[in-house]
Amino acid sequence: MGVVPELRAVSAGANVAHPDANWDVTLVADVESLDALEAYQVHPAHKEAGAYITSVVASRVAVDFEF
Repeated sequence: MGVVPELRAVSAGANVAHPDANWDVTLVADVESLDALEAYQVHPAHKEAGAYITSVVASRVAVDFEF
């Protein structure tokens, strides 16, 4: 099991198409449910990663969806 139990999978990648018109990087975090998402968002390791990301980006956007 990983550091954040609610996190089923995570992937990240740089934008390879239309970099001048779109975001530079994406991070996708897979969780089981909205409850798991809420737990993930307040986990200390997630907060630590978020603090670093905030320190190195000009802006960010987040989208939460179910499928």
